[in-house]
Amino acid sequence: EAAGGGQSTENLMWDLSIILHAYSPREPEAEAIIGRAVAWGANAQGTTTRIENLDWYVTFSRASGLPTKLQDPMVNLTRYRAMVSWRIPGNPL
Repeated sequence: EAAGGGQSTENLMWDLSIILHAYSPREPEAEAIIGRAVAWGANAQGTTTRIENLDWYVTFSRASGLPTKLQDPMVNLTRYRAMVSWRIPGNPL
């Protein structure tokens, strides 16, 4: 889920935040899923990622929100949410 972001100070890069969600009927499994998702997202530096049919090069990545357990009233599953941030060029590759 897109979480916003803004242009960096040198006006050449954009900071992009992404909210990650993990659902499972069992809490340990939901926790493991969000842990893997955050690990992949936070280690995306140096990769090219496809977003909406465009290739974006990730120049910097980090975990910007720790996994948090939240209940979703519409879904009867354990839910964890976290956030990662990427710095990408202002133009797609």
